[in-house]
Amino acid sequence: TLALVGASGSGKSTVSALLPRYYDVSAGAVLVGGRDVRELTLDSLRAAIGLVPEDSFLFSDTIRANIAYGRPDAT
Repeated sequence: TLALVGASGSGKSTVSALLPRYYDVSAGAVLVGGRDVRELTLDSLRAAIGLVPEDSFLFSDTIRANIAYGRPDAT
């Protein structure tokens, strides 16, 4: 488990966008377990990451339906 905490402007949102590869770095590399995230498939990478954004949003439906929206096979 990893939690990113820090002062405003310290890069938490940037790291949160780079880990699941919403963006790729323009220089250097982002490593997870010593492996460049660009070597991993998006499916395997994103399946291993749970991201809780600051601004949460729920559709006007049940909690189950909201969870199933992102992962239909969730139980």
